[in-house]
Amino acid sequence: MPIEHYGQIGVVDYLGYVARLGAQSLDVGVTDANVIGYRAPRHRVEYQEVYVGLLSRHLSAHLHYSPNYFHTGVQTLYADLDGVMRSDDDAWRVFGHLGALTPLDAPARPGSHKERYDVSVGVARRFSHTEVSLAWSATTPRVIQANGEPQDHAAVVLSLAYFF
Repeated sequence: MPIEHYGQIGVVDYLGYVARLGAQSLDVGVTDANVIGYRAPRHRVEYQEVYVGLLSRHLSAHLHYSPNYFHTGVQTLYADLDGVMRSDDDAWRVFGHLGALTPLDAPARPGSHKERYDVSVGVARRFSHTEVSLAWSATTPRVIQANGEPQDHAAVVLSLAYFF
């Protein structure tokens, strides 16, 4: 089935622990993701992972391991680096993300790349318990869908979050 534009809804559960290490913090945990397309319900994203990371005020780096990524039977490692700059009153922030995913036990298909990379940059504004953000995200290399067409690899994302 070709991947098409559609909405998704799901739950991502995680359990983690953060410990102070001087000016930095150690972050460890597990994640269980279950997401389904509500306009294409046969498209599911499910995976479990463990992760470890190092956090500071402006940078964070994590390494994630999944034993069965997207229920494909493939083990993966995902490394990410995130950065943020905040205004003096913490109302505004500019953020960026770099990530790399590599399968550990699956050969690359002929003519394809084994690794995948993602990047995003954005700006966010917080209002009391609400935050609005606008970001640009992209992945590479482009995925070729079952119908032979390249899948979109970049998007502009507008988000609204409520904190309680």
